[in-house]
Amino acid sequence: MTSQECARCDNQDPLRCVYCEHFDNPAAEHEPEPAECDQSQVVAYFVLADIQARVAAGEAKYGTKLKTHNGRDALMDAYQEALDLVMYLRQALLERDSR
Repeated sequence: MTSQECARCDNQDPLRCVYCEHFDNPAAEHEPEPAECDQSQVVAYFVLADIQARVAAGEAKYGTKLKTHNGRDALMDAYQEALDLVMYLRQALLERDSR
């Protein structure tokens, strides 16, 4: 990340700037309303199929479906997965923007 000076608070680190919304950051921009087209597909159907596939893969790998009270910290597991997700998303954005 390049260093930028905040004109409002003279902060050199945009990660610590409380006014960082004015920096040119695409993550802070709003996307336009979705448009219809002939090739539109309902995303939820694909997500449901993905969930079914993940349940089957987990059952094949662990011999059971995910259940409550299994001795794991579900919140920590989800948090760690979310951190991984954010890393993959940022990687994809950086790769897309470098084309």
